[in-house]
Amino acid sequence: MLRFLATAPAPALRPHVVMYHQSSTVGDDAHVVSAVPSGRPALVFTLDGRYEAALGSAPLASIPGAIVHGQFTTLARNRFSCGHQGFLVLLQPTGLLGLLGVPAHEITDAYAELDTVAPREAAGLRELADSLREAPDFASRCAIADEVLLRILSGRRRRPPALDVARRGTARIVEAAGTTGVDALASELAVTPRTLRRHFLEAVGLPPKSFAAVTRFNHVVVGLHARPDVDWLDLVHRYGYADQSHLGRDFRRFAGVSPTAYLAAGQILDRELNPPR
Repeated sequence: MLRFLATAPAPALRPHVVMYHQSSTVGDDAHVVSAVPSGRPALVFTLDGRYEAALGSAPLASIPGAIVHGQFTTLARNRFSCGHQGFLVLLQPTGLLGLLGVPAHEITDAYAELDTVAPREAAGLRELADSLREAPDFASRCAIADEVLLRILSGRRRRPPALDVARRGTARIVEAAGTTGVDALASELAVTPRTLRRHFLEAVGLPPKSFAAVTRFNHVVVGLHARPDVDWLDLVHRYGYADQSHLGRDFRRFAGVSPTAYLAAGQILDRELNPPR
């Protein structure tokens, strides 16, 4: 099994960072976790043991010790070895651009080594990775992450124009559980749909319609894990799906299986990693 610890970052980081999250395997066996798209990228540090991952039907591959992943639009499969310990910085939807200055569309549906994705911040990120491995406990690691990430944030000289629009847009989509229309959102934010799409691709890594679909689906799945006997028609109406077939298509798109197969397979959704806001 996996043991998790989680806590919020320093207040100044919260526009960019959702939480710090530490995982460790308990027992003598490797552990496999599958997770649906969450609408949030992350920085992932392997402190000990081995970590393998894959998106969709791709084969599992070894993951380097310090990586970033962008937005996912398919099921992510993760395998943690016996003795694995990892530290994750779960970012806000716009966190890659806001914190590291990385255009988010460059790593949508991908894992990448931190040094290559954010070369201007490479020294600070290497310091963060090394210090996290040397720290004695979770509290110390969180303090180190606060210190290094606040230093990186303070060095950001320019605020990309896309950031404010995309941040307000993602907040509105999450608040509405993914049911907000793109045209209505663009009007609310006083931009054209084309400009909204451009800003979302740069700051989020997905067009607003796709981010809304991921957000809506994530809310549905979290609800299913809370109440697996839920009325499917109720979900369809609550989240604005056209019908049950529409809901089923989203399940196959984001989880690779039908809703009933997802529940029957006992897929693991870590609700700390996929928190509706």
